Amino acid sequence: MLIPHSLPKNGVQADGISILISKYPIKLPYGKQANIIAPIAFFDMNLYAKALNQLSTLASNEQKVKQLLASSTPLSAYKMIKNEIENEDE
Repeated sequence: MLIPHSLPKNGVQADGISILISKYPIKLPYGKQANIIAPIAFFDMNLYAKALNQLSTLASNEQKVKQLLASSTPLSAYKMIKNEIENEDE
């Protein structure tokens, strides 16, 4: 999972997050590849830190990454991520 991110000093004016889940690896520089890219841009530094931590935790869990890759619809991927975040907050 790749998590590109930016901060207000780089022009971010509002909070935002997106996710791309590809069944096929996306080629990146230096011979790297990723199936999941989740760019984030936050103006609120507290939300930025929380989102980066949550995505990093998800990215480090190989089983969860495999579940995301196996998602058959965007809604099922969204529900899985939402469930992970809600369970983490408990």
